[in-house]
Amino acid sequence: MKGNLFRTLCFSVLSFIVLLTGLLLTNTATVHAVTTIDMNQTVDQVLPDNGSNDEQIVKKALLNANSKTKIESTMTLTQVQENKPQITIDQPLTDYTPLLKIACTLNGLTLTHQTNLSGSTPETKDNLPNLISALLTNHPAYSPIEFLNLNQDDLSNSDLSALLDTAKQFKTNTTFLTLSLYQNNISDFSPWMDYKASPGDNKPIYDLIAPSSLEAEAPVLTAQLTGTTAKIPFTTFRELTTLFTSSNGSEDITFHGGTIAFKVNNGSDFFDDPSNFDSTGRLISGKEFPSTSYLDTLNTPQGKTFDFQQIDTIDAQSKNYYEPAPANQLAYFENLLDTAPAYKDYTVLPPTDPNSLTITNVPANSTVLHLRVLVYPDSEDGNPTISYIQNYTVKLHPASTSNAATTTPITDSSFKDTTPTVSQPDKTQPENKIVYTTKKIGLYKSPTFTSKARVCWYNQATRTNRPMFKIIGYARSKNGVLRYKVKDVTPNAKTYGQIGYITANDSFAGNAYYQTKTKKIKVLRGLNSYKTKALTGKKVHYRRNQVIKVKKLVTHNLTTRYQLPNGRYVSANKRLVIQVK
Repeated sequence: MKGNLFRTLCFSVLSFIVLLTGLLLTNTATVHAVTTIDMNQTVDQVLPDNGSNDEQIVKKALLNANSKTKIESTMTLTQVQENKPQITIDQPLTDYTPLLKIACTLNGLTLTHQTNLSGSTPETKDNLPNLISALLTNHPAYSPIEFLNLNQDDLSNSDLSALLDTAKQFKTNTTFLTLSLYQNNISDFSPWMDYKASPGDNKPIYDLIAPSSLEAEAPVLTAQLTGTTAKIPFTTFRELTTLFTSSNGSEDITFHGGTIAFKVNNGSDFFDDPSNFDSTGRLISGKEFPSTSYLDTLNTPQGKTFDFQQIDTIDAQSKNYYEPAPANQLAYFENLLDTAPAYKDYTVLPPTDPNSLTITNVPANSTVLHLRVLVYPDSEDGNPTISYIQNYTVKLHPASTSNAATTTPITDSSFKDTTPTVSQPDKTQPENKIVYTTKKIGLYKSPTFTSKARVCWYNQATRTNRPMFKIIGYARSKNGVLRYKVKDVTPNAKTYGQIGYITANDSFAGNAYYQTKTKKIKVLRGLNSYKTKALTGKKVHYRRNQVIKVKKLVTHNLTTRYQLPNGRYVSANKRLVIQVK
């Protein structure tokens, strides 16, 4: 009896050990651990001169690192680590193994223009988690990793989740001071909010900079539209209630040590212009982003009245971000007016709706708004630093057809399309025009924009080299957003003749030919005048920067021409000429 009991007990213990081992193996399978590196190896041994092209790229970056002393190829990895190197790699890597081998020595890493870092394919799904693991492994306390800049690497919302899931497996003794994700396809920062709000000390990423691209899937909200006004309860925005609370713990619009501002995306945006940011994604010194505080709009007319009625209202047509009034700060200000003798005769007009973000001046027939929420902390020197921009797609329901009394947030996992637009008219026939792009855009196989459907990127180019497209049709995405079906007609371009879909937003793709009259034009590059408006019968060649008087604007097929006082014609293509006074 005792023997059977002993055997049963041994079997149970053995089964438990096997089960525990299986669980441990299962768990460690999700940890993208890096093989222990021999720190006594030299740079030459780890990255030999006769190695692969990727090894040479990484080695060159390391030998040119910003460090305490110049990194030599004969140094051991321990010696390299002691010099706290910060490296930059802007050439796409195919294999990230060479970088993983020296990652533990780095004090900072800037990795840009990567085409294989995103986990969008089975072949690349482990590249980013492996990199994060390598950067957080084998770092001594005296030399933590201080920053990781992954800018313009085509990272998606799912990549952000994978990155943070991996980071949470490490304690904070190895800490990124800053993670920069500038100009990626990230528009949903819910994983970052969850990461910051989660308990425990497994949060090595301390700060985030991510003024990101608009062409990415975003959370979807719904709002009731009354006339030209939409209302969204502040409790809808997780930024206001999850992480960023005031010092007294109350839920409100502003978090302790920073600000949140709102803007309807209605065209060009400060954060979509690369010239406002340096290569690390940080705001260039001297640049100020367009944000207006509720204090800036405080009205104190002669009648000694503080008017807070519109304090939580934004204009859908405004180009600026606006910081509404947090309830506790407004209460503090009202209390000050009540108790301060200097303000005893003043009248306070309270907010019309302090619980909602009110959006006015919504264009007629709009069915969707694209709302951007700017989150930024106050730095030690008093200058704000961009943290991230959370994009939302807000579906509008007219009050007459909506049974909802308030706006309710929803999650739409199938929604993959948020090209910025306020509203677009229904169109069934192609409009006769040729457009050119003023910003970086993608060409897609289908009207629903996803990374898998993308044919190619068209980078932002100088005016004379902007890509041109002929509109050959219209389509709508799964969410009803209007697209242009186009053919690439860029002269001498490798992509000439490509057919696909691009955004129909005028701030990204506008008329390639002038549609307005002018008295003078300046030549941007060589320009010929012709006898006919079909540009036949060449007459005179005009040099770059010459100014030409113009008589009138005429049309020819899909294009326009300027007729000169002598009766001849020149192209009105904006790549060739510019209007001047």
